[in-house]
Amino acid sequence: MKQASFATLLDHPNQSRYMFSAMKLTWKDHEEIAWALLDKFPDQDPLKLSFPKLHAMVIALEDFGDKPEGSNEKILENIQMTWYEEKK
Repeated sequence: MKQASFATLLDHPNQSRYMFSAMKLTWKDHEEIAWALLDKFPDQDPLKLSFPKLHAMVIALEDFGDKPEGSNEKILENIQMTWYEEKK
């Protein structure tokens, strides 16, 4: 697979999504994680998920590259609420 140059990334019409998919997500990226979950699970109500289930869904994302043990309740709540707000 050919590696895109930085200039090519900036010229892409969906630049932010393209750039975020070129890098691995971390627990600090709660908005990008929420968007990825919304894309992958469009019919899921995020408020009906337990934190352990949400955690499992996040670490299973193809673009997630952080340590599984790096999350906490506050991080998972931020992801959950951002996902909920984006879904509305």
